[in-house]
Amino acid sequence: MKQFQKLSTPCLYIPYLSFNRQTAINLFLALSLLIITPNTFAAVAGKALTVTGEVSAVRTGGEVRVLRSGSPVYGGDNIITAINASTQLRLQDGSLINLFSESDFRIESYKLNANKSKLLESFFSLVKGGFRSLTGALVQRNKKAYRLKTPVATIGIRGTDFSIRICSNDCPRGYLNGALVTVFEGELQADTASKTYHIKTGESVFIPGGKEPMKYLPAVPDILSPEPTLLGAIKRPKRPGRKQVDPRLRTLSFQSVERLICIK
Repeated sequence: MKQFQKLSTPCLYIPYLSFNRQTAINLFLALSLLIITPNTFAAVAGKALTVTGEVSAVRTGGEVRVLRSGSPVYGGDNIITAINASTQLRLQDGSLINLFSESDFRIESYKLNANKSKLLESFFSLVKGGFRSLTGALVQRNKKAYRLKTPVATIGIRGTDFSIRICSNDCPRGYLNGALVTVFEGELQADTASKTYHIKTGESVFIPGGKEPMKYLPAVPDILSPEPTLLGAIKRPKRPGRKQVDPRLRTLSFQSVERLICIK
């Protein structure tokens, strides 16, 4: 009898299978499901223009991506900046968002029409931290499409340039818990548990949350000023007839909670 050499490694026997066209297509589709990532069906909301320090995007399922300059961001992403980190995002409609350090910003939903000429929905949540935003032209055409949810109020866009910071036992000494908001140009609508407020160009306010009334501040809180490298990217030339912020509305650092008072 003919002797066969014993193999040192185990072998896998794969029988020959005969596939028809439909069977082959079905097999291909089944295998494709194995390589689908959580972002396969997520809409691209924009990209990171600049990244300083450690910035990541976290999906609902727990997938974590490290963001670098040029990285895409998707609907459903939580953009998280570490200590001394920041990023500037450019959305599909041209809006810019300068995310401050130690922030958690979620892109809840972001939708454009088929030819990207109309913004259908842009819904965001600011869990912690803050940002400065310069809205794009498509937001101006459909202001009702923009919503920002915060722990103390839901913000509706009626303007183009604003900054917001959430304080939750993580702001410098002297700042109460709540939201600090400054409108540099345009107008915002803030819906709280008790009342709807309109914040206009040049106004800085403190929204404490609950049923406490909104308070006007005498100047722009220093923690609303973004990093210079990012701020420089969103400055625009003055236009004839454009309302400018009162120069007396200087940046101010609060030393005590007593400075958070209503001055109007």
